Amino acid sequence: MEWSLVQHFPKVTEEPNPQIPGFGKNLHNWTKRSILWDLSYWRQQLLRHNLDVMHIEKSFNENILHTIMDVPGKTKDNVNSRLNLEALCAREELHIRTRENGNPFKPKAKYTLFVEQRRALCEWFRMLSLPDGYSSNFANKVDPSSARLQNMKSHDHHVFLEVLLPIAFSSLPAEVLKPLSSLSDFFKNLCANELREDILMEIHRTIPIILCKLETIFPPVFWNVMEHVPIHLAQEAVLGGPVHYRWMYPFERFFNRLKKQAKNKSQPESSMVMCYLIYEIQIFGSHYFEPTLPSMIPTRPRTDIPNHPPSSTLIVFHMKGSPFNRVSKRHQTPEEYMAAHLHVLLNCSEVQPDLQ
Repeated sequence: MEWSLVQHFPKVTEEPNPQIPGFGKNLHNWTKRSILWDLSYWRQQLLRHNLDVMHIEKSFNENILHTIMDVPGKTKDNVNSRLNLEALCAREELHIRTRENGNPFKPKAKYTLFVEQRRALCEWFRMLSLPDGYSSNFANKVDPSSARLQNMKSHDHHVFLEVLLPIAFSSLPAEVLKPLSSLSDFFKNLCANELREDILMEIHRTIPIILCKLETIFPPVFWNVMEHVPIHLAQEAVLGGPVHYRWMYPFERFFNRLKKQAKNKSQPESSMVMCYLIYEIQIFGSHYFEPTLPSMIPTRPRTDIPNHPPSSTLIVFHMKGSPFNRVSKRHQTPEEYMAAHLHVLLNCSEVQPDLQ
């Protein structure tokens, strides 16, 4: 918004003035002016607001997941949305119909899964294995009784939207799966560690087309403000740099650490501040001691890897590893044996001369 449009608006500290010329008729519905416009440099600021990609991904993926899985109470494809659909859209295949006995029913949409497909998807999530630290255990997110995913955190939605969505919903029709896969590629390119300006400009041109395709698939109730803000994300990345410097993940982890330091429940804020000051004094004070002294920062690894001597002379067996569950013994299946055999042939340097 330009300065000429907001200079006549009242400030947020003043009483609201509903008698603003053009309110609700011209190009604005604004009634107040932010105090930030009083700053001398605010008019020339290119990136005045920073949209949080973490919550955008979470909200967008929740709506997609709950609608496709047809979760009761959370899906956007409910009876009220179908009634609105009759008044707003010409999609007769989604209109509420009446059975022969007079009971109304909601026809199945092409963007929802059958019960058998939802159960197969939940079973796939139960058997899914991901690298350590990559995400939480999706097997704990499966509710087998209702065939849905629950208690997913922001990073779980991040991993699902960018990596697992095209695979999990591969049973959907092509006209539904293709724009969803394009949306997944958009967020994957946006959240990359290294950004290229040509790729950002390309996804900036394609994201309106992707959203328009999705608008022809999902009902109008599916769309709120959070589903439209991805249009601005690529342009913000050009101005502000990589997303991982500007989203909320480090701040959420920092707040979680501060909350754990609140020992005095009657004065939690002061307790958190005091614990954090002590932590900072320890960190800065450790720089003035000898390096041989123990560090104030915990350096214990995520998993304790045993330091056993290698039991074989082959280089492929020298890599260290540790179990991620209770140790148990069982016989390998033929598929697992063939996979292990192929891994040795492809990764063992001692075997390569014999394969020539």
